Amino acid sequence: MQRSQPSHRAQPKAPGSPASRTRVDLTLYVADQTPRSALAIDSCTALCETYLHGRCRLTIIDLYEHPAWAKRDDIVAVPTLIKHHPHPVRTLIGTLTDPAQVLAGLDLAPTAAPKKDQA
Repeated sequence: MQRSQPSHRAQPKAPGSPASRTRVDLTLYVADQTPRSALAIDSCTALCETYLHGRCRLTIIDLYEHPAWAKRDDIVAVPTLIKHHPHPVRTLIGTLTDPAQVLAGLDLAPTAAPKKDQA
């Protein structure tokens, strides 16, 4: 779990660049290890590994450890996920358990379809 200040200064890719190669910078704000926060951490980690493999940087910020960041980043509820890059900035609140809804809400396309178990 990386707990550092996210980069807000990344420049968007030039128009026409393939979305599948665009780096995605996400910040997940949580409150300690509450059940909802733990579920959001698991959901976001799985989303990055499964759908954004190789192009996602997920920063997790515990607001119990860094309470000033809530005011700085206008966080009103946790868990909150913010996509900083590529632009536009998007914000989602909740446990983030539905990957299709999270990807749509962040305006992102998956790198590849998830592998399905074959019986």
